[in-house]
Amino acid sequence: MKAKIFIWIFIVIAGVGLILGIVGASLYSFNFSAIGRDFRNEHHYTAQYIDESHQDFEMPNTINLNLSIQNLTVIQGTEFRFDYHKNIHYSTITYNFYENTFDFKMTTRFAFRLFSISPGRFSRATLTIPYSFTGDLNLKVSTGNINVSGLDTNNINIVSRTGNTTVTNTTATSIKITANTGNVTLNNVISHNVSITNRTGNNTVNLVGEMLNYRIELRHRTGNSRINGDRVPSGIQRHGSAGDGSIYITNRTGNNNLNFI
Repeated sequence: MKAKIFIWIFIVIAGVGLILGIVGASLYSFNFSAIGRDFRNEHHYTAQYIDESHQDFEMPNTINLNLSIQNLTVIQGTEFRFDYHKNIHYSTITYNFYENTFDFKMTTRFAFRLFSISPGRFSRATLTIPYSFTGDLNLKVSTGNINVSGLDTNNINIVSRTGNTTVTNTTATSIKITANTGNVTLNNVISHNVSITNRTGNNTVNLVGEMLNYRIELRHRTGNSRINGDRVPSGIQRHGSAGDGSIYITNRTGNNNLNFI
């Protein structure tokens, strides 16, 4: 008798949970559709900027940007300036200058992993760093494309969850990119150390230099790897020697293409 009571209690609880789940999913779907439209409405954005006239400004040696739903462009210019667009409904901004470091974080409500909101053309940011900058650049974007162009600096570290990452005409001691979904492209780049870890997407690296000056490791699961157009097996391609640079490119789903130019 008691066993039957417990079974009926379980069935009732499971049934109520199922109904609530269906209703909740319907509500979330409706809300997320509205939120997606909001992210593409220009009237819901305000253009703002931070430059050298800011009262707390000090020229940073390290720049840390953490953006949720933004297309990000990084270029060099005559002075420091960061332009961004804030969504008046969903974006929260925090930033500060301290100990030669600039920290900027934009968090966005409803930016859940279960629902992807792509940035509209008004959801964008541009970082201009002075030609004299030779420090470390750390970029993190959850959803959006990242374009870095024309830099000459020390270390570049990029983390991207969803979106394409492109680095062109850039010189850096080290370039490290971690991507979840999207293509990674390095074109006309000079670097002693290159590291790309990608889950889903193609990796293309056009590196200025000689293959004999690098330790090279290309790994893939689904797809293939090529060096200068020639297909190579997954694994270590060249062990290198002391003082050599390092190239590490790995991919779970997609192709790796490494070219020396």
